[in-house]
Amino acid sequence: EIPEELGLCVKIVRLDLNHNKLKSLPKTLGKLIEMTRLNVSHNDIADRLPKSLENCSKLQELLASNNPRLRHILDTYQFLTKLEWLDVSCCSIVSLDSSIGTLGAMSVLRLNDNKLTSITPAIGKLDRNNTMIRMDLNGNDMESIPSSILSMISNSNKISETAIPVAQEIVPGLLLGGIHAARNRKYLDKACVTHVLNLAGSGND
Repeated sequence: EIPEELGLCVKIVRLDLNHNKLKSLPKTLGKLIEMTRLNVSHNDIADRLPKSLENCSKLQELLASNNPRLRHILDTYQFLTKLEWLDVSCCSIVSLDSSIGTLGAMSVLRLNDNKLTSITPAIGKLDRNNTMIRMDLNGNDMESIPSSILSMISNSNKISETAIPVAQEIVPGLLLGGIHAARNRKYLDKACVTHVLNLAGSGND
């Protein structure tokens, strides 16, 4: 457990609580208004992160991966204008608020291996300042990706087209995608894919 009194340490800039057995976080974390990095990865945090984190306007890195019972991140991101790195991979996230599209400094967004069945089109606005270098939506049971996100990937020289669990249509009936698209059976069935051809080279080639 982390005591509520932690909120009295208002000069904390970096807080690493990763690789513990935390089931929850104190609401007083929102009083750490100088904090730029919070790492609570590899714990057992259930349901959601404290709403008070929305007060941490200087937060640049929010790392909460590998919390298998975490279903919700934040209600709004509009006050976290300096957020650059958001990693909630390998959790149980079911939705993402559209206010994430208001962020203009994002460079890394990792949402892979969650329980998303759809994704907000607002993510397509994240690279408007050409800051995004990595995005990963793989490992989610999504049948389609909003056109705004596909356009962002297409216009980017840094974000890989294999960052999403669906394929791009080259010509009618011919799709090109990564391994995660090939393993997304729900998507393959909807796209009426009958055959998958592996053209990946081996490490010895």
